[in-house]
Amino acid sequence: MIEKENFTNNSIWVFGGANIDVCGHAVNDLIDYDSNIGEIELSYGGVGRNIAEACLLFFDGNAETDNSIVNLVTAFSTDYYGRLLRQDCEELGIDINHSVITDRYSTSIYLAILESHHDMRLGMSDMRILNEMTNEVIENALKPVKPGDIVVVDSNFNENQLSLIVNIIEEKNAKYAYAHSKIRIASDPVSINKIQRLKPIISNLSFFKPNRIESEALTGIPIVDEETAKANLLWFLEHGVEEIIITMAEKGVLLGYKVDSTYSLEWYTHRVIELENANGGGDSFKGAYLSQRIKGVPPKDAIKFAIGAAVLTIETPSNNRRSLNSKMVHSSKENLQITIKQL
Repeated sequence: MIEKENFTNNSIWVFGGANIDVCGHAVNDLIDYDSNIGEIELSYGGVGRNIAEACLLFFDGNAETDNSIVNLVTAFSTDYYGRLLRQDCEELGIDINHSVITDRYSTSIYLAILESHHDMRLGMSDMRILNEMTNEVIENALKPVKPGDIVVVDSNFNENQLSLIVNIIEEKNAKYAYAHSKIRIASDPVSINKIQRLKPIISNLSFFKPNRIESEALTGIPIVDEETAKANLLWFLEHGVEEIIITMAEKGVLLGYKVDSTYSLEWYTHRVIELENANGGGDSFKGAYLSQRIKGVPPKDAIKFAIGAAVLTIETPSNNRRSLNSKMVHSSKENLQITIKQL
């Protein structure tokens, strides 16, 4: 056992996907099985990469002044788009030194089709390149992780990769049992098709953010009113999750966490969102929340900040989103009309 040490410069480590997003926005109502007129744009994406970017954007200032570092552990292709992705991460200030660069696969692609009213109709992803995340790569990437750090895993990683990450972190936490803070694990389900990969590690999660559909898929409890919302939160808390956040689209956000020997269960609502592009809002929410929690901001304040960051992201055109920052979030909070109901 190692004696308590004074750990500083806490970091966020994101294990997840980095890809090129191809987003098609329909001009008229979508017609199935036909060619539709639309506007198509390419951008840098991937749940893991997006969360890492949001962590940097929404720190109060920048990574250096906050004494925080954001690391992305993923797989990059040697092809044209892979080189662009790597260069972009480096220019943002995301540390990718523990990532893999491979010529076995092409760059992963995410395709989203948005309806004329800007909500997503269909998404498709090709994440085969993450097969290059071998045990050796994961083990080496986790060596520098220390107490006080947050490790984010998205379910683009398979069950074996996720299990290895969790086991290594649990071993580290046991080794540093007398440290002032443990290594905390956060996770994002990514999609309904991949959420079951997270079920074996639910009890190891400090932070978990499914949306309503993903939550219902795990708990088996449809959210139709306050009682079923409460039941969903309690299910996760009783299965070991320390802070559970369920995003409910226009119906707001559910938050549950333990306070002493009881649970705090809350339902946050906000004003109507002027939807520009829903794609990426959830990732901004998660990154913003973690950017606050790693600094010790209480869950109630962190969730309000995250709602503000997500709303700003959704209401901002994709090509302007990198101009967003924490000051903009703080200044917009009064306009959000956030209300809180205890469940």
